[in-house]
Amino acid sequence: MNMTNMTKNVKMFNADSTKNAILVHSLQKNVSNNRSMKNTFLTPSLKNWFVGLMLMTLGVFGTNQNVNAQQTQTYNVALANLSTGYSACGANNVYWSGTGGFTWTDVIPTYANVSSITLQLAFGTECTAATRAISLNTVSQGSVTTIAQCNCTPTTLNVSSINMSAANYVLGGTNTISFPASTSGLAKNASGLNGFFAVVTVNYSTFSGPTPTITSFTPSSGSCTNVVTVNGTNFNNGTPVVKFNGITASTTYVSATQATAVIPAAATTGPLTIQTGGGIATAASNFTINTTVPTVTAVTTTAITAGSSITITGSNLACPTGISIGGTPVVSFNAVSSTQVTAVVGYGATGSLSLTTAGGTATFGSFTYTAPQAATQVNVAGSSSINSINNNVSTIVDQAVTVTGNGTITDFRVQITDSYTAGDILEFTGTLPSNVTYTAFNTSTRSIMFTGTLLPQDWTTILGQVKLKTSSAVCFPEARKVAYVAGGGLYNSFNQNLYKVSPSQTSWTTGKSNAAASSYFGLQGYLATISSSAENSFVTVLVGSNSWIGCSDNMSEINAALGYNLYSTQATADGNWYWVTGPEKGTKLRNGNATTPNQGAEISGIFQNWWSQEPNDWPVNTIAGEEDYGHVFSASDAQYPSSWNDFSNTNTIYSV
Repeated sequence: MNMTNMTKNVKMFNADSTKNAILVHSLQKNVSNNRSMKNTFLTPSLKNWFVGLMLMTLGVFGTNQNVNAQQTQTYNVALANLSTGYSACGANNVYWSGTGGFTWTDVIPTYANVSSITLQLAFGTECTAATRAISLNTVSQGSVTTIAQCNCTPTTLNVSSINMSAANYVLGGTNTISFPASTSGLAKNASGLNGFFAVVTVNYSTFSGPTPTITSFTPSSGSCTNVVTVNGTNFNNGTPVVKFNGITASTTYVSATQATAVIPAAATTGPLTIQTGGGIATAASNFTINTTVPTVTAVTTTAITAGSSITITGSNLACPTGISIGGTPVVSFNAVSSTQVTAVVGYGATGSLSLTTAGGTATFGSFTYTAPQAATQVNVAGSSSINSINNNVSTIVDQAVTVTGNGTITDFRVQITDSYTAGDILEFTGTLPSNVTYTAFNTSTRSIMFTGTLLPQDWTTILGQVKLKTSSAVCFPEARKVAYVAGGGLYNSFNQNLYKVSPSQTSWTTGKSNAAASSYFGLQGYLATISSSAENSFVTVLVGSNSWIGCSDNMSEINAALGYNLYSTQATADGNWYWVTGPEKGTKLRNGNATTPNQGAEISGIFQNWWSQEPNDWPVNTIAGEEDYGHVFSASDAQYPSSWNDFSNTNTIYSV
């Protein structure tokens, strides 16, 4: 399905707000002599990218910890670390039919500061190159692209490397790496990764300098938002951070011997600590959190939709730790006072309200949810800031990308549209709402995909975290373009058209009807027409399998496209192929089939890419004249790559 306003060269990002659903960034890579730096600049509308020892001493007033700084911990992944369910392929290879991965137990002190985590792993039984999405503790960390190496005893390993987020790493606990294996897996040999399947390297820093001590704190108990004064020594060695039973508090440095901290909402009774550049001090006695059960007496409305705001009234509401409606967490909330809280409603929230504090949970009422309308107008805009990136370093494409619209938007795609180079990937490592899924970088479509329905402001949050990484060592300037595409279609920067592949296989006539019934923020959809070699290449890479296009030699389809009855019988129409959809509707392609019956030549000057001896109106069930509808083979087809063919309407394939 090709979607434009029936003019092939319509620009989907011009001043018309119905066509601003695509933002395109132009990227150019300029690699310096050391092949590590990329510089970027921007025009007003386009973004251009050139392109562990722990020492413990007991003090009079509590516990103090001071350890060495700048350390590295390496975890070697052996057979015992691998997830269950794998099969062996030779002595040094394993593979899974579903999700693969491994676990290990971290030994770094929980108070350490992790600066970087690098994962190296060797895919060894890959028979086909593929993109593998890597997750750390269920949170996506991006992806790696493997190479074809269908060998159970490889002499050279395909070692991939990825940088992972420290925010998702568990210090002093169990960590799990997972990836969709799909009948592929990991390998090892003596020459790669020192004989291990994978290696995890954690770089972290700890403490140096004078160790802090806590001599006293006041008051000895309190509730969230209360201010506690902490007294001691050596608070001036770096920025002090106070924690209540492990929960970080907003801390203010007063002097080398004093700091103040605001009790956080999630704090519970337990140890009070202070951390500086010299270590961690723990007070001799626990801090007690005073708790009172909250109550909710009223809300401004029980008729809600996603993104709407409500005000909650009651008592003991000063420090909520969570609010949900019908089990669906609200998007955000703010405690205005001990008697009032405001909240922004999440998606699909129907049922009673629950508000939780350290003192307990209050419930109230019954809410009715109405889904917001779908957007008919969408705009995607970007910033003009200057960026730079290093090779193999994931860098946010545009943190200031902004999505606006008059309703919800279903699906978003981010794709590299021009000058893609092997080694380029887009990735997302943030947290998604429960109703949105993420598909990692696909090297065929050169894109990542977010599937789900959200309001514009929530898409803004997600898209602002999309990153670009490249391992390309090409040393000459190389243009890139990255597009943010509302609706999830694939954007063709050469003709500014948008394409989608149908979700199911149908006949040609059903595919044509479905395409015509579709729209893109006010623009009409139609079964794709193809007018150039570049467009043919784009479409056939996109489809992945046989797919209908908008040409036919069916009498009724031709006459309808022309607007008058040119042919009175199917016998006279056979072999006379026309575009019958889109802006080319009524354009003749051929004066006859490539072979009998009704043999004839192509129309000169009209692009077409029929396979040798096609179209041929091959008999279907011994009946000649049935193959009246055009389709394309995918670019990856083993026999007829990117070629056109004729099929009968009894065939069921995808549509584009």
